[in-house]
Amino acid sequence: KSAATLAFSGKEAMASLNAILRHVLAIGPGLLISAWTAKLIFVHSAIPGYFQYLFPWLYSPMAWVLNNIFHQAVGDWRLSFGLGWMSFWTLPVSLVAMKYGLHRQMSVARAMSLANNLLIFYYFNLILGLMFIVWFVLGYDPQGDTYVTPFLRTRYHPTVVAKDMILSQDISGLFDSFAIYFLDRKS
Repeated sequence: KSAATLAFSGKEAMASLNAILRHVLAIGPGLLISAWTAKLIFVHSAIPGYFQYLFPWLYSPMAWVLNNIFHQAVGDWRLSFGLGWMSFWTLPVSLVAMKYGLHRQMSVARAMSLANNLLIFYYFNLILGLMFIVWFVLGYDPQGDTYVTPFLRTRYHPTVVAKDMILSQDISGLFDSFAIYFLDRKS
């Protein structure tokens, strides 16, 4: 009875983690882009810059705790580096923002240039982390005789999980939005 309860609880915990993980980790990029937008609107304000410097101390530990679950279960260096980079990408972005003085008063043109450069650097960091995760998904071959390895060889192999997730996405909302956009347009 206790083994069945443990198995059911573990399955429910992983389903809950999967459901909330993407939403929690999406907060970080949204808050940073909002801070850059606030800097563009209020170019003489120092608050968006200081928020940019404080934010890695709030976001990175939380993101690493959530990503660390997968790192501990699998233990591949490509996944570890990709998840680590996806957790701590705010640090290099914050250091670049600090170097160029996001907290200082500046002209609108300089603020636009700085926000655009930070956005490019932000996308570079995310793509770098995603490249390692994709490399892991495409090339992972579980070996060893641990408890997790048999599950990873068959049903939970990263390529199988990724394919199932991509194929199970409901994209009907995109078509509805697309149709409504063109039907509501006034000619």
